[in-house]
Amino acid sequence: VAFCVTAAAWADGAGHQGPRPPELSDPAKIKALIGQLGSGRYVARRQAQQELARAGVAAFDALQQAVTHDDPEVATTAAFLLSEIEIPWQSADDSSEVTKLLSGYDKATLDGRVQAVLKLGQLPAAEARPALCRIVRYDQDAIVSKLAAVMMLDDFIKSADSPPLTFAELEVLLGTSQREAAGWLR
Repeated sequence: VAFCVTAAAWADGAGHQGPRPPELSDPAKIKALIGQLGSGRYVARRQAQQELARAGVAAFDALQQAVTHDDPEVATTAAFLLSEIEIPWQSADDSSEVTKLLSGYDKATLDGRVQAVLKLGQLPAAEARPALCRIVRYDQDAIVSKLAAVMMLDDFIKSADSPPLTFAELEVLLGTSQREAAGWLR
């Protein structure tokens, strides 16, 4: 079963993109949809899968947790949906250097992603932090996620040139991620 998942916007039937409908960003709705992935009814499972696919990156954190669900149907479908989400590795607020380092990040090998994280860690803290937070939150490899967190923690210890991120800023950048590396930064 293949279908396209969009990350930051969704397309209506006419192909117009715009803000995602609010119900697709509601954590309670996303949690309920994940529960429906284990329904005994095929139609309910399929509908939940399609809605979670439309939610895209808004469902990422909940799907990440669902990968370890006791129900193999839920865990397998969550893993599939995660693999289909297009992660917004670059942001309009990124510097040209960060944009360059994250160009092609989604297709990079493990070594290429590690190298990008190490290079981000050499940039000024304020410039690299948002990108490193995205890697902590979204990189599927736990080692890369943790390396990005270590780069931020190392920068925090060594850097006096810029103030650390506030808890509120971290919450915006890390969202509801329950990943171990995100916990280190909180």
